[in-house]
Amino acid sequence: MVTYELISKENDRYRYHYYPEGKREKRPGMICLNITTDKITIEELAEADREHYISAERLNHMAEAINQMHSENEEQIGLVNEGVVLTFYASHVVRDIVRKRNEGKIPDKGISMWY
Repeated sequence: MVTYELISKENDRYRYHYYPEGKREKRPGMICLNITTDKITIEELAEADREHYISAERLNHMAEAINQMHSENEEQIGLVNEGVVLTFYASHVVRDIVRKRNEGKIPDKGISMWY
């Protein structure tokens, strides 16, 4: 679970603090949303967050396994040339903000739970 809240609005930039497990006693992370470009950046990881690199080889291995389970009529997952860096908590905040932006909203606060 992760909570987040809007801490500042400056022109087209909205900055959010996020709190892994809702724990405000630890240093929060910072995420910035540019509403003109709809670009979201993780500016600083929270103290309790961490990054995880997934190689292109591993991603492609997973995609091939899923594609083998699909029938011929189902859409196949494409292969990639580069790995990705994910975060344990910030990635959930980014997905939640993107979902709300797709609904035409700019959130003031939010929570994402996945377990």
